[in-house]
Amino acid sequence: MNTRPPLKSLVRLLALVGLGVSGNEVLAQSRVLSQPLPRAALVGAGARAFGTSAWTVAPPASPPPRTLTVLANTAASKNDNFRAQGGGYSVSFTRNPTATYHLYATFGYHNRKWKLPQQELRSLYQMTECTPTGPCYYKKDPRDQEPRCSTDAISYLWKRVPCASSTVACQNNDRWNAWPGLFNVTTFPTIGIWPLSGANEWGTAGHRAIIDHQTINNVQLQPAGTNCKPGSVYCPPKTGLAGTVTPTGCGVCASEKPCSGAHPYNPDEWATGAANGKVVPYRYADGSTRWFMAFNSMIHNDGTASDIWRILWATSPNGGNWTIHPDILFRSIFETIHPNHGFLVTDMFTDADVLTGNDYFYVVFNDVGANYSYLVRSAVDPVNMSTIPGYTTWEVAVGTMQWQPIAIGQLQDLRGAAHLFEIGTSEFGVRQASITRVFDSATPGSTSRYIAIASWLNTPPQLWSTPNLSTMFTFESNVVLDPSIQPGDWGWEFGFTHHADNTASNPRTIKTGFDLWVTEDETTNPPILGTAGRARTVTRRTAVLTP
Repeated sequence: MNTRPPLKSLVRLLALVGLGVSGNEVLAQSRVLSQPLPRAALVGAGARAFGTSAWTVAPPASPPPRTLTVLANTAASKNDNFRAQGGGYSVSFTRNPTATYHLYATFGYHNRKWKLPQQELRSLYQMTECTPTGPCYYKKDPRDQEPRCSTDAISYLWKRVPCASSTVACQNNDRWNAWPGLFNVTTFPTIGIWPLSGANEWGTAGHRAIIDHQTINNVQLQPAGTNCKPGSVYCPPKTGLAGTVTPTGCGVCASEKPCSGAHPYNPDEWATGAANGKVVPYRYADGSTRWFMAFNSMIHNDGTASDIWRILWATSPNGGNWTIHPDILFRSIFETIHPNHGFLVTDMFTDADVLTGNDYFYVVFNDVGANYSYLVRSAVDPVNMSTIPGYTTWEVAVGTMQWQPIAIGQLQDLRGAAHLFEIGTSEFGVRQASITRVFDSATPGSTSRYIAIASWLNTPPQLWSTPNLSTMFTFESNVVLDPSIQPGDWGWEFGFTHHADNTASNPRTIKTGFDLWVTEDETTNPPILGTAGRARTVTRRTAVLTP
């Protein structure tokens, strides 16, 4: 039988001690713990302690807001060797068999070349989409375009820590291994290394994108749309507007590109690019590891140069060879209403639920045009099989972070779900958000908290936090950035290093100093060689969370 006094009674005892009640009086009160304690008793006790009959308990002081400070890199910092070009990126860290950083970035490593006089970079798509005989002619079926015609594609770069090799990229040099090659990418575009500069050469030597428009279109995605070749006998009628051509150009001056870039054939189904690869490695109970990616397919909207964004899923045994699974995860109802809409994924991580102890995938995304983010999750399937996607049933956070099932593959109107990290008021631009779990120390069982950085264009980025992922995030403060850090040409984008084993029993991300990746503008004035490749530089920084 439990003989301990009820919790409420213990609270009343502590209240009496705090009010200056003598030990004998507290002992007497302890004999009647099961009886209600009237408010008059507290007032009377207070009168004896403080000489007044009208004393009341003051409310507790609010704790100071938490602050995230992003530090300047010190002279000769190894962080300087952890810079690369890209946006829509994610970073993972593994320890076996060798400590390695894995960077998945959306950039033109697959199809760029110098535009003379070698101050700018242009893609194969940009240079040939208006040429009827060109490989990327905009009226071609995307399935007939070569992989380098992807408007965007996802590249995989990796670097070891530490190493002294002269042929493998590591923290001691400024090279990256751009898969499947080795030592073939420098921090900035460099003549003779990347991009290739021969008459018919494009991209990076030894490198090919891991996911592009062709790898997506080779998969029979479900639910099936008009998955047929236009003009074939089994092709249902096309949907949407007929394609149009306009005299001005998609971000490039009209004199260079007098066409719209729109695809006049059923563009609501066939991908024209891939972006925002958010990758996590997951370690199973048997010690094996499998890699998972939530990413966006990009579809040029009919009659415009804008993109529709859908979230797809891929898996890999090693982080380099990827299989796209056929089920579309999430689609926004607004992709049918307005161009340049859809769910744009901004982060993915794994974590154990505090209530059930089950491991979950968590995916953060923005419905382009909304000034907030959504959070969905799925329990990790404990079975490691290459033929299954690895997730189970998906749920979306609603209300104040309750979890409600959500169907995959359907057009979703999620405006009734939980609105996380509200920032800005305009409908223009993407709301970026990244989440990680930060521990007070490396001691197993250390106290932890989940933090998020929310950003929108060039406005001050914000720090949000919550004690667990079943409680609503609250705003803490604006992120404190060293003045040397300037936003990239598309605005702020942040990312945390995701560890497969950042758990309560094995803390990895410690608040006194941890990785924070920032997309910065490192162009120079006056311009120097490769200036166009410097405006979107992913840089590893060190961040500190206080208190």
